Amino acid sequence: MHGLSNNELPWAWSLVAGSARRIDAIGAPRWLRVDDGNVWLTATQGDLGAHPDVWLSGGESVRLPAASQWVIEGRGPARYTLMQEAGEEPSRRFWLWLKPMVSSRRVCAY
Repeated sequence: MHGLSNNELPWAWSLVAGSARRIDAIGAPRWLRVDDGNVWLTATQGDLGAHPDVWLSGGESVRLPAASQWVIEGRGPARYTLMQEAGEEPSRRFWLWLKPMVSSRRVCAY
């Protein structure tokens, strides 16, 4: 799987047309939002029962359950955001990136 890039932000990704990326399972639910373009998303692992493929366009979101693995493919160029669900412990990488921008203000995820 190639044709993808991480855009300096640990949660923002780009896909070129026809490229695919595996989204590995983690122990917490996440949200995937398509920022631009169209993507095809399919579950490859997890206790999801009958789970159909999902087509998403720019501005649409889907919740990815904990312990589920997925494949995302761009139909044309696409950008998407992958964030851990609020209330879960954020990744250390995110906080290391965010720390210089935050003084004593509260930060909340969308």
